[in-house]
This record gives sequence, C-alpha cells and structure tokens, in this order.
Amino acid sequence: MPGNPKKHPLHKRFEWNNTKAAHEYRLAQARQMIRVLVEYIPIDNESKEVRVFVSLKSDRTQEGGGYRTTTQVMSAATTRKQLLQDALDEMRYFEQKYAYLTELAKLWAASRQLRALYR
Repeated sequence: MPGNPKKHPLHKRFEWNNTKAAHEYRLAQARQMIRVLVEYIPIDNESKEVRVFVSLKSDRTQEGGGYRTTTQVMSAATTRKQLLQDALDEMRYFEQKYAYLTELAKLWAASRQLRALYR
C-alpha cells in the first residue's frame, strides 16, 4: 500500500490490539466449526445430515450468546417452536433479499403461505 497505511480508509476498521484480535479470531474459528459440524440422525426412516449445533435467536440476544445441540432443541416443544420461527424469519429475509428474481416467484408464494400457517 503506497503512502501512510494509517491513512488508508480501511485502517480504522481493523482491531489493532493483538489480544482483542486474537480473541475475536478464536471466536470466528469456533463459529465456523460449529456451522459445518454435522451428524447423521434418523428422520422419517432415513439417515439425514443435520447440523450438530444451532443458535436460537433468543440465545443470541443474551450476553455471550450461545449454541445448543440440535437434538436438545428438537426434543423440547418450546425450543423446537423457536427454531421453526427463526427459520421462517430467515425465509422472510431471504425473500426480501432476492425478491427481484422472478424465477423464484413460486418459492416466495410457498414461503408466504407457510409463514401464514405459523403466525
């Protein structure tokens, strides 16, 4: 980078405290591992690939956030309902993000119909 790197517009967006940066990097590594870790569990007489951990929206609003095992969440009616609501919210966001893709119009209609069932 020519000139003074500290004057570059992106410079202030980096964490320059190495202790804080290392901690944040480890958290990012943990999140990445949690996102890709899967197990195979029986669903409808088939072995299906399922993420081992999920993060409910309600967990992310608390100090420190957190993850729960998918089997734990799915085995309790209240947390299963929360996971379903989180999934429906993500579907809404996905639709808003890509609403201009008319090729997905049937998907958007099905998504709205499904969300209406669980209001």
